[in-house]
Amino acid sequence: MDLLSLFPKDAKDKEGAPFWSGPKRCPSAIPFDVNNKDHIGFVVAYANLIAFSLKIPENRDFGKVSEILKGV
Repeated sequence: MDLLSLFPKDAKDKEGAPFWSGPKRCPSAIPFDVNNKDHIGFVVAYANLIAFSLKIPENRDFGKVSEILKGV
């Protein structure tokens, strides 16, 4: 969402050509769904990567993470 606020779908580059062209495709936000296993899996994987790098305990329990996310 921050990227789209800086470069909206109709943004132009310095030469006046569309910013979102060629290999740069305009992103779109996907609403988070706490019941979607892919969404929960992404959060679990990302959180565990950060936990591992910070040397804090990881959590791989999808149920617990899902309950935490329902409160956010």
